[in-house]
Amino acid sequence: MIDALALVLASEVGTDPVPKEKDLEAAAALRYGAEGSSAVTVLAGVGSDFDGADYVQGIVEYSWFVAEGLGLGLYASGIGVWQPVEDAAGGGVGLDIRWHFLRQETWSVYGELGCGVQFTTSEVPADTSDTNFTPWAGLGVRHQLDAGTSLMLGVQWFHQSNARTDEQNPGRNSVGAYIGLSWSL
Repeated sequence: MIDALALVLASEVGTDPVPKEKDLEAAAALRYGAEGSSAVTVLAGVGSDFDGADYVQGIVEYSWFVAEGLGLGLYASGIGVWQPVEDAAGGGVGLDIRWHFLRQETWSVYGELGCGVQFTTSEVPADTSDTNFTPWAGLGVRHQLDAGTSLMLGVQWFHQSNARTDEQNPGRNSVGAYIGLSWSL
């Protein structure tokens, strides 16, 4: 969505009132993280607890910017976990908040917090539960590739725990990294 004010600001004064492709691209470039805008993001990441368990994860997220640079997201994830006793695969859903606290025209630095629920084919960690809560926090950078596409790179702390809904709850803390693309809507 491109609003009229963005088109006026992005276009050259005295030119044809019909927006040209370069005007639309310039307006779209101004829009990432603008209040009221939204984005779809696809991320792929890996991580480890540095004690024998590793994971790979994919996430698809829809974000809505409730204020300049502040996005609320709803995501779906898939995960594969390699652990000492029995490997697991699964998926889940969650909510997050991402604040682009340092914003420039073509890049930003952000902090993020989120929490979801995850269901797996076997217990994660082993001898606990196949249903876990997954709080996480991280830092990342966004770099604009073109008018509507951005590259996302980040690192995060990732926790898996059943929140004491089962008899055993050792939980697992991992450190991970991800890469992805985000498209402005």
